[in-house]
Amino acid sequence: MSEPAVSCPNCAHPNAANPWWCENCGTLLPLRLPTPLPPDPPLLSERTQLYQRALRDLESLKRDQKVDPQTYDPIRSFYQQQLAEMEAMVAERRRTKSVFQLLTDAHRAAQDGNLEFVMSLLQRAASEEQGEYHVARVIAEVAQKQDAKRVEQAEQEAHEQAARERMARAAESPMGGITLTNQLDENEGVESEALKVELANADSDREEVIVAALVESKHVASFTETVDETPSPIQRFVEATSQWSSIVKPFLLDNVGWFVGAFLVVAGFVVLIVTFWSNIEQNRILMHSLAFVSLAFATAAFFASAYFMRLKYPQLESSSNVLLTIVALLIPLVFAAALLTSLIPGVTAGPVLLFLPV
Repeated sequence: MSEPAVSCPNCAHPNAANPWWCENCGTLLPLRLPTPLPPDPPLLSERTQLYQRALRDLESLKRDQKVDPQTYDPIRSFYQQQLAEMEAMVAERRRTKSVFQLLTDAHRAAQDGNLEFVMSLLQRAASEEQGEYHVARVIAEVAQKQDAKRVEQAEQEAHEQAARERMARAAESPMGGITLTNQLDENEGVESEALKVELANADSDREEVIVAALVESKHVASFTETVDETPSPIQRFVEATSQWSSIVKPFLLDNVGWFVGAFLVVAGFVVLIVTFWSNIEQNRILMHSLAFVSLAFATAAFFASAYFMRLKYPQLESSSNVLLTIVALLIPLVFAAALLTSLIPGVTAGPVLLFLPV
């Protein structure tokens, strides 16, 4: 009985002999396999257990000498034959299920285009099947696909190699390389045959383009003189300003938040001191000590943050540099506050009062 034709879901072409790929458009067809029987159905298992129990009972009767040897032999042969048939049936169903699973996995791999893995699964299925799934025919079909794929890859590599050689030859002359590059950019999406024709035309016309370019360059060089222009002072100032802006502007945009944050922290300490000024104004040492502690704490916090960022997060090196700059600006204020609190004896603090809002 001949197998029914399989219609392609892409082009509706009727494919005979149930292939895996459409004979017309090459689309992978849906897998059509007979579902295998379950290897261990309940009824089959019960019958196997029944025969095994009957053999054990028969052996027990023989040991007790309750059965005649002439009766024992035919009964034992019957049960052993039935048990062997059951075991062979179970093994056959397991084999069929294994082949079915291998073919299903191979078809799934074929959807991904992995023909090498498909071939390995089909070869395993061929070693187990007995002709019910026509695995040999599928292997031949996959081998044909592999050969076609290898031929296509070889043609593509040869075409790419030829194109590279033409481009290398054209690049030996300046105008020829430019002409060929422009043509390749304009015809990037064209089919291979059209590209070959255009490359051949480029090779044939390249010499004329080079000659025309050389003649034109000599003509222009003979009637033009090179003039060295000296930039004016205003132009030099504009160029210097534009370069400075290109350096400073990104730095400010990325790091202005750190400067603002540092200003807010220091300003917060100043506001705290001013708020309690009436209570601490009578004790000037306490007032100056509070200013010193606030500035020292802010400086230490900024330095610790910069060190932690530089040590743990190398990508924040720019931000850590900003914090170190802020620390460098705060250090003179810390020394000024230390002088005001008389922490450094023997030094007058008169000029230093200009640094703090006393």
